Amino acid sequence: MPSLPESWGLKEKRAADGKLQIVGKNALGEEYVARTCEDSGVTERDLQILDVGNPQKRDADEFIGFYRDERDRARKNWEHSMDEEYLACAEQVVHAGLHLKESRVGCYHGRARQKFDDWIRSL
Repeated sequence: MPSLPESWGLKEKRAADGKLQIVGKNALGEEYVARTCEDSGVTERDLQILDVGNPQKRDADEFIGFYRDERDRARKNWEHSMDEEYLACAEQVVHAGLHLKESRVGCYHGRARQKFDDWIRSL
């Protein structure tokens, strides 16, 4: 597992709920939580997020680009997570469309066609 760089001045601390927090000290010497880790230890993703928000090397373009990419990636993942539901609904629609004779619409259409043919013969 990766570790926090010494130059960042951050330390690991367990929260009351058991999650790992990365904490630091602000200019007044008060402790703050820089990040709460999603896993049991520090990951590359945690380091990446902390690096983007690092006040010593703050770059607005990199910061905005990172979160724009995160938003786009989350949206794409959400869209793909819906694929199974979309396919299940589409299968029901196709199934209903292929069995028109069993539905009321198919029966009505058949009677209308029969009445039309009877009318044509009566002319």
